[in-house]
Amino acid sequence: MFRYQWAVQYIRAPMKILDLACGTGFGSALLARIEGVAVIGGDLDPPSLAAAAAEYRTESGPHFAAMDGTRLPLPDRSLDLILSYETVEHIEQYHDFVVELARILKKGGTLLLSTPNRLVASPDGVIRNPFHTQEFDMQELGRVLSGPFSEVAVMGQHYARFDQLPGMRGLIGKAAESFFYLRGIRKLPMSLQDGVIRFLIGHPQYPTASDYQVVSEPARTERCRTLMAVASGPTSD
Repeated sequence: MFRYQWAVQYIRAPMKILDLACGTGFGSALLARIEGVAVIGGDLDPPSLAAAAAEYRTESGPHFAAMDGTRLPLPDRSLDLILSYETVEHIEQYHDFVVELARILKKGGTLLLSTPNRLVASPDGVIRNPFHTQEFDMQELGRVLSGPFSEVAVMGQHYARFDQLPGMRGLIGKAAESFFYLRGIRKLPMSLQDGVIRFLIGHPQYPTASDYQVVSEPARTERCRTLMAVASGPTSD
């Protein structure tokens, strides 16, 4: 949800937007509420697309369609904004994927892309997620994007929940959250976990969009679990 809210600053209606790997469509629906935008939600998974259409499709959009990211069924230079969140790490032909995104984007268009930071997600070099074919660090992602795009900025999605909780309260809350997530204690009733975290830090157990922020300083970005890139200026004709 945070990433879709972050994307709103790049929207200048009228616009045609592609939400690629839209899943069950909640983000596509959020963007489609903005007046003057047309949103396409694309995904490979038929059950997800069926759920998205059943829940969110209306006369004003979004429109949902089956799409392969390496062979997109869209004309050259047809989109103003593309969102592709947590997608590139799943595609073996990731170079083809990025070139396709550049192909369908207008010359003045923008790509917003997120992917796990290899330095945090797989610090020992062993990819733990069985669905990831590769992962990138900040520099690697920048190089992948800078071929098809002339302007690339790689930032980080920083978990800021504890930034405003200095001292022991923040330390205890962070330790409790980590304990629930990492030690298998997550199997306890959610109401119990949520009650403990709310008592300690005044927040729910699961993070909300307000618990995150985008950071651009390289040293901070390298410590973020998720990289967020903004690319523009497709270089191909």
